[in-house]
Amino acid sequence: MKTNKYVNCIFVLIFIVATLSFSLIAFGESISYSYDENTKTLTVTGSGDMEDYTLDYLPPWYKYRNECVKVIISDDITSVGSYAFSQFTYLENVVMPNTVTSINFGAFARCESLNYLYLSSSVVSIADASFAYNDSVKKR
Repeated sequence: MKTNKYVNCIFVLIFIVATLSFSLIAFGESISYSYDENTKTLTVTGSGDMEDYTLDYLPPWYKYRNECVKVIISDDITSVGSYAFSQFTYLENVVMPNTVTSINFGAFARCESLNYLYLSSSVVSIADASFAYNDSVKKR
């Protein structure tokens, strides 16, 4: 009886370890963020491609859309996801690293205060409507 109890515990431990290992592999290149309320700056960190969002599945930082004025995307992020900063009404400035190679659909749509955005030569793909409804943005 005791042997069965130990065997069951070992199987449970193996299952837990296997599950944790899979989670670390599956989400190893995750993107996280922080928001500084004093400077109204959103910093997005991590590596790899940023997730694509939809109007029904918005990014976790969407709650700052009506106050954020600056976005900093850290090195090692390779794409800006669809709708990632859409409707950030007061967003004026975006700092984007040279590692970003693509800007996906609607990423900065309706960012009406966005006046300037520097895109490096590493950006090789800009999806349709990435900057939709941004009449004042200057790109170079």
